Amino acid sequence: MQPIRTRPHHPSPKPLLGKDLRPQGPPNLAGESLLVLYWLAFCLYETVFASTTISGFFYPFYLAFLAVVLAMLFTRGIRLWSPAILLHVALLLAVAAGFVGFQEPIDFGPIQRVVAYLLGLIATVLVQSRRGLHLLTTGVVLTAVAVASWVVSQAFLGGFAYRGNIETDPNVAAFYLAPGAITAVALLRFALLSRASFLLLVGSALASLITLYASLLLASRGMTIALVLALIMLLLHGVRTDARRLGFILVLLALAGGAFLLPGGQGLVERFTSERVESGGSRIPIWGTTLRRYSESSLQHLLLGHGMDASKRVVQNASGSLTSTHNAYLQWLYEFGFVGLTLFLALHAVVFQRGRSLREPWGAMAVGVMTFLLAACLTVNATDGFLYWVALAFVISIATFAPSVTGTQPLRNMNQGVRHAPR
Repeated sequence: MQPIRTRPHHPSPKPLLGKDLRPQGPPNLAGESLLVLYWLAFCLYETVFASTTISGFFYPFYLAFLAVVLAMLFTRGIRLWSPAILLHVALLLAVAAGFVGFQEPIDFGPIQRVVAYLLGLIATVLVQSRRGLHLLTTGVVLTAVAVASWVVSQAFLGGFAYRGNIETDPNVAAFYLAPGAITAVALLRFALLSRASFLLLVGSALASLITLYASLLLASRGMTIALVLALIMLLLHGVRTDARRLGFILVLLALAGGAFLLPGGQGLVERFTSERVESGGSRIPIWGTTLRRYSESSLQHLLLGHGMDASKRVVQNASGSLTSTHNAYLQWLYEFGFVGLTLFLALHAVVFQRGRSLREPWGAMAVGVMTFLLAACLTVNATDGFLYWVALAFVISIATFAPSVTGTQPLRNMNQGVRHAPR
């Protein structure tokens, strides 16, 4: 986010999120700008313009991403945080092993999933400075506000009908909203607990209100549970008992309570009291079948899995019509085995652990978004989507470039990063 002037006690300008977040050296924001445009275009294309199909619309983005990465590699170099990068590469190798002995024709589905996994690694590399991280954070919040404004306007035009009266899948829209909503709440928390600017306080409060209200209108059970868990983790991050932190909790409760009182706010209550709640929306039988089939596998399949999309055949044979496990962890376990699932969890765990030691608002932001991603995987195959991996790259970028409470960065002082630059 761009620094702005407030009323400091010293003659130099005070950045929006604190003086210790000042970028080091002249930044090159080409990659970060492309990533922000992609995030915005992708979310709007899948929600606001879901009824419009433009073949190959995102191909120029992917080519531009590769061009920027190559340009950085051969000019200024690429700054990396080794643990996350190495785990992500190992994860890709585990996915590649799933194609060994692949019997089925490789159609567009598996290819699209592999591209999504690769995009997560490329998106991580695109963010190369703190100022770039500020830009990406701003883009994440503004994108969520844009999608939320559309959800609210559609609900208004439809007389606040059940689940917002939108044409696209409400669960998908709720997933796209959540990272921006969590980021806005983390910024609001920071603004209330520190001497941040009035602009940040008002902007983050408005962004939090509209995104939380839109999420309420969409009434997605799984995404709501994941969002609530994320907000709880955000509240607990670095918690200390004082009046300002109590004040933030009261403000957040007031925003949530106010959203329930607005038109359409009762849709979520109706959603949680409707049929199929006991069976998890018919998910529990599917989970049991997938686990049983995995436990009956050979040692090789237990370790390396049955291969890409193998879980779809299991679910279809059990249900007759469905193909999704509705649980990303079971999908990874069955398709890529114990090794694949372990690498997947390790990638998230190392970033989560780093996020716990970061200064505000980055620590609460990283912990909150990561909690949401992990919780969302409990009820949907979230990792099949492109935005999941870009959101994960966003959290990895926070862990890479945001300062810790000790003032160290993994790139320099923790001996966990490398810099590839021409001599």
